[in-house]
Amino acid sequence: MSFEDEMAQYDEQWEEDKERPTPGQLPDGKYQAAVNECRIEKDDDGTYTWYIKFQNQEGAVRKWTNLDHEVGRSVAAKDAKIMGFEGKLSGLNAACEEGLFNDLICEIVVKTKPGNERDFTNVYINRVLGKGDPNDFEPAAVEAGAGTSATDDDIPF
Repeated sequence: MSFEDEMAQYDEQWEEDKERPTPGQLPDGKYQAAVNECRIEKDDDGTYTWYIKFQNQEGAVRKWTNLDHEVGRSVAAKDAKIMGFEGKLSGLNAACEEGLFNDLICEIVVKTKPGNERDFTNVYINRVLGKGDPNDFEPAAVEAGAGTSATDDDIPF
């Protein structure tokens, strides 16, 4: 029996699973969410990315902004200003390390755009509502794992 023949029995479930939201990830919509993590990462190819993780009781979503690209820097500059950072780009890493963005409560919009090879999740920051208590934005515990949340790690499997 070939792979195609053996896997054909799962085709219907496959299609359903593709449409089901990722557990712990915020689906498309408008939310109030706290900044859970904020850092600058240097990729293996030497590019810098500004990483922000937003979280609320319903789940979490991550936003990556490429700082080595003109459009990415423009988006990052606007986001940083909305989030209260008035410094230069060269000072963004220090602001992240000092915790300037930690526990900011933001109104965000999550929009998924289909792509050829994968879908792209865009996160837009509308406004900042101030600092908040991070405990108010902890996601609900997952039933299968006592006391753990679906957003505890970034591994999709």
